[in-house]
Amino acid sequence: MDKLTKKEYQSLSLNKRFQLLKKHGEHIAVRQKSVHLIHLFSIYNFYVEVWILLSFNHIQWIEIQDNKTIINSYADNIDLKKHLDI
Repeated sequence: MDKLTKKEYQSLSLNKRFQLLKKHGEHIAVRQKSVHLIHLFSIYNFYVEVWILLSFNHIQWIEIQDNKTIINSYADNIDLKKHLDI
């Protein structure tokens, strides 16, 4: 599948968004908020969050994240060794 716009990606089903993340996305970091584990991915030159309900290990949402404050909040959780092959 060619590169998608944000609008095209968001219009896909939850399952299709997840399949594209597994195939084309790059996992960046993870954070926890209340009962959710939230994974940040980069795909098609934008950021996507995957919200997993901890008690059921179930994906509840997959949403595009444009808020720079939220994206920056992942900085403390990024493993630079993983990304730099150190």
